[in-house]
Amino acid sequence: MARGRTGGMSRGRVLLVCALAGGTAGIFIFARMGGVGEVRARLSAAGLISAVDAPNASVSALAPNAPPPGDASSADGTGTSPDPDAGEAGAPDPNDPEFMDSVVKNAVASMFAGPSDAARRGQGNGAETVSGGGAAGADAGPEPPGGEKDEGKKGTDKADAKALAAKAGAMTAEAVAAMKAGRFDEALGLLEKSLELDPANRQAYQTLATLNRRLGLADQELSAYDRWMKALPDDAVARYMAAQAHARNGYDQEAAARLREFQAMNPGDLRAYPMAADLYRKLGMRAEEGAALQQWAADAPGSPDARRALGDYHRRMGDYGAALAEYEAAAAMAPGDPAAYLQMGNTYRRLGQYGDALAQYEQAVALRPGNLAALSQLAETQRQVGNYSAAIASYERIIAAEPGSQQAASAERGISRMERDMARAAQAAKPKKPKGR
Repeated sequence: MARGRTGGMSRGRVLLVCALAGGTAGIFIFARMGGVGEVRARLSAAGLISAVDAPNASVSALAPNAPPPGDASSADGTGTSPDPDAGEAGAPDPNDPEFMDSVVKNAVASMFAGPSDAARRGQGNGAETVSGGGAAGADAGPEPPGGEKDEGKKGTDKADAKALAAKAGAMTAEAVAAMKAGRFDEALGLLEKSLELDPANRQAYQTLATLNRRLGLADQELSAYDRWMKALPDDAVARYMAAQAHARNGYDQEAAARLREFQAMNPGDLRAYPMAADLYRKLGMRAEEGAALQQWAADAPGSPDARRALGDYHRRMGDYGAALAEYEAAAAMAPGDPAAYLQMGNTYRRLGQYGDALAQYEQAVALRPGNLAALSQLAETQRQVGNYSAAIASYERIIAAEPGSQQAASAERGISRMERDMARAAQAAKPKKPKGR
């Protein structure tokens, strides 16, 4: 059965798309990160790696086949901001789990940058490869006899495999550069040559899938993931990326099937829990999302991110008491982080408990005065309770912090609205002159 759009990849069609999309931004796989140290810290804070193992789980920008730094697009192409303190126009949606974008991106980056599961276990399709940031795989069968001659041949084979993988990685990098320049036809040719040299080049499969997606060719995008899964049947990352692609194209059953396979291939891997939960949420599978988050919190009892994510889940499900309990636990684990206080404020505000909401927002602002999301919620809540002077002062802090920004424009509108309300109230309060006879 055909999936998504159909149509061949003719040269004429590709050239037409190139003409229409010449200004397309680069299609790198991962979000730009603030350095290896930040990645380690975020992964450790989320409970995705231990503090001891953190150095070994970093994403090196110098790895031969690691995804190069590029635009701010996420691994699934959503382009959402990973910064929980990034301001936005108006008050943020209390039900938006924006911080999960950062957690998931880091988990995907860590899993993608390491060797495939097949390479780690010396399995795969029987070929020794070095690709996708991995290490050389072991021979599929038992080591044959032959002494030094066989050892020498084995060493030569490994060296040859490494050389081919390095050449394939260089071709993939050239393909990325061609795509940035809008030369999609050239990029396609380079990617196919790369995969001929190294059929286990994870980066090439992902880049090929992303290119087809940008060209609007859903069938070819999904086909790239099928090829990846066939070449590396034990690579869990291929299952996850395929699940995302199926979900984006509206094939929810296929997405759920690939996602369950991904989970089964990663038992006990803390990175898999937020990745699975996030995609289950997008598929509307609430029970599965909750189960993944509960397991994450149970397996990483010291992770404030796990508790925050579980709190968000309870809040979306309408269980505000359970949500507040998780946020309080997260705040106790990371008392210097304003995020949990902001989320508690959002929950209290939804419950109509404005006094409690104000206390949480004030705590968040005290911890990080430049947190525009907290200032915006604080100002709006102050306006709701009728404390206009305090609300105007909070809005003025936003304007001073980011003059000319969307946040500042929203704050200015809030001040204007309150000034109109106060003027109308003052007018209504004036004593009316008695009418003359």
